[in-house]
Amino acid sequence: MVTQDPASLLTSTTPQQDSTAPPSVKRLRSKLSPEDVRTTFIEALKSDLMLQRAVADIVQTNSDSIIQSADRIVDVMYDGIVKQIGERLAALEARITKIEARTEDLQRYNRSFNLRFYGFEERKDENIKSRVMDFLNTHMDLKMNVNIIENWHRLPNANQQQTKPRPIIVRFHSRPVRQHILSSLGQLKGKKLNITIVEDLTSLALNLYYRTRDRFQDNGKNELLLETVVFLSVILTNY
Repeated sequence: MVTQDPASLLTSTTPQQDSTAPPSVKRLRSKLSPEDVRTTFIEALKSDLMLQRAVADIVQTNSDSIIQSADRIVDVMYDGIVKQIGERLAALEARITKIEARTEDLQRYNRSFNLRFYGFEERKDENIKSRVMDFLNTHMDLKMNVNIIENWHRLPNANQQQTKPRPIIVRFHSRPVRQHILSSLGQLKGKKLNITIVEDLTSLALNLYYRTRDRFQDNGKNELLLETVVFLSVILTNY
């Protein structure tokens, strides 16, 4: 088995930001339209009696002229409006954070049935399921039945110029079976099969790995780090 940084294998197939993902707070702020501000002004004026009195006093002081009173009215309303908009954005931010955490949790659970296989040569009319099972039973001595696999597919190449075989995602019916395969990877050491098997990490877990991997130089520590990242991503998601 070729020793390789598991995260580097995922780089070329890591999907871009999902267009259906919840909007970020930055995007919400950038899309705050004049109509949103206008609505906030109106709602503030309707709901705040003290503000209504202050505006009425300003208008009366200026002979009932809104035009002459405009600057002072804006000054009176400004702080309250900014506060309300800030509160709305904060509420949206909190909601988005919860949605993103829930989405991460669902993705992590869904991927917990999967493994990624790198290095399987692409063949015309290939039977991926049969090849994967043959590999597991022959080279890892697992003696498993073909029915343990629920589904499988090759990932598309992000780089069309890439000549390496496309990775395979295999989904198993049982998480314990998938975990048993992971715990048996030691069977591949020294065989130089050029096949690598890694977990199907979520983007959050993978990014956590990227941020910390440079602190670890040797491959043994990198493998331990990858396992730690998977564990921490579970803890952080459910915190």
